[in-house]
Amino acid sequence: VNIYFKIIFKKYNYILVENNLSVVNILKNKKNLIFHLHNDILDTDKPRMQCQIALKHCKKIIVVSKYIKKRLELVGNRYSSKISILSNCININDFANVAHHKNKEFVFFYSGRIVQEKGVLELIKAFSKLNKELHNCKLLIVGKSIFNVEEMSNYEREIKEYIKNTSTDNIQFTGFVKYSAMPKYL
Repeated sequence: VNIYFKIIFKKYNYILVENNLSVVNILKNKKNLIFHLHNDILDTDKPRMQCQIALKHCKKIIVVSKYIKKRLELVGNRYSSKISILSNCININDFANVAHHKNKEFVFFYSGRIVQEKGVLELIKAFSKLNKELHNCKLLIVGKSIFNVEEMSNYEREIKEYIKNTSTDNIQFTGFVKYSAMPKYL
């Protein structure tokens, strides 16, 4: 709370809020407020009102995909011009020294938080269907529900149970991986 108090009474050229609608609500009267949204807000418990506040008060809203933009526009289409798409990306120079292996297996790769709004279970279900026909593919899932926390979430348990019941061994989880180690996995 102290940090928000300091931000409210200090002048900044821009304030970038990372994926937190509650913080946008606290800072809504600041000029040049920018909101970076990287997940679907309509399928969670976050109220539409908070999304409307963000659309109304932010100078710019940056989203990671056309899908997220369309979903946000459902809350307030008249603010569409404020919404820009900046896709997630990587620095390819980080991968320059990684050995390349020619392999006959095709590997699907997911990296991110393992939470319901990211659709990880749907990915696994789709992969399971594909894997019945093509046996030369694998799915590698890199991430955790809460970054480097050891304890499994209920959603992670649900995913593990689903995989156990499908009896596929072509899905592997790494758990949390630091960004600096990602090139090795990719």
